[in-house]
Amino acid sequence: MRAIHPEGWQRGPGFTHAFATEGEDVVLISGVIGNDPATGALAGDSMMEQAARAFRNVVEVARAAGSDANRVAFLRVYVTDREAYMGSLKEIGRAFKDAFGGHYPAMTFLVVSGLFVPGALIEVDGVALLPGSGG
Repeated sequence: MRAIHPEGWQRGPGFTHAFATEGEDVVLISGVIGNDPATGALAGDSMMEQAARAFRNVVEVARAAGSDANRVAFLRVYVTDREAYMGSLKEIGRAFKDAFGGHYPAMTFLVVSGLFVPGALIEVDGVALLPGSGG
């Protein structure tokens, strides 16, 4: 496996941002929140602000591994407040399109009671394919 650490990002405290598998077919992307990865500061207090940044963070990790937004095959989205997510769905949808274009990976959505980082409202993890992997 090859550890992926996007340039300019802080090292994860106790985790790696992603791993490319042996033969580098698949990138396993750790959960990312809606923060500035260089400073750790949350993108804002709203679900919309954090969701937009979390989607961009997933794409940045995929790119750092040699993949891109169109090769993200699966996302798992954890939110702490279903109503806040649904109330911002139109804006979040635009932010998703800004990050992923017209590509829609397979997705799972989960509502959780809390996330590890205080104030984080959303976390996203996923799987991306690398060029030449047949995906």
